[in-house]
Amino acid sequence: MKSNIEKVYSKLPKTELAKVELETQKVELGLVDDLKNDSKRMQKGIQELNSLRKQMRKVYFDAIDGANTNRGNFKKAAENLGINPNDVKEYKEFFPLQQKIDDAYYSTNK
Repeated sequence: MKSNIEKVYSKLPKTELAKVELETQKVELGLVDDLKNDSKRMQKGIQELNSLRKQMRKVYFDAIDGANTNRGNFKKAAENLGINPNDVKEYKEFFPLQQKIDDAYYSTNK
């Protein structure tokens, strides 16, 4: 005894069934192509982000290179001259600037 589905399929022309199967395969292949394209786009994104991270690291270290040493040297020289380094505007501005650049760098490199 045939099931209802088998009865329906047996009455359909064979070309209709083949067409449905072929269209299903085309849809499945299209979805695979979508996944391939997504993967390529994500790989490109990873490469671009890694490149940006390298550039950001260079900018950060170029900006702070020697800054702590210079600040320490200034503080020592100012104290030797009897000057309070905190009375010098540039010395006082150093700490907030250092905090800002550290925050900018480290917030994106977690």
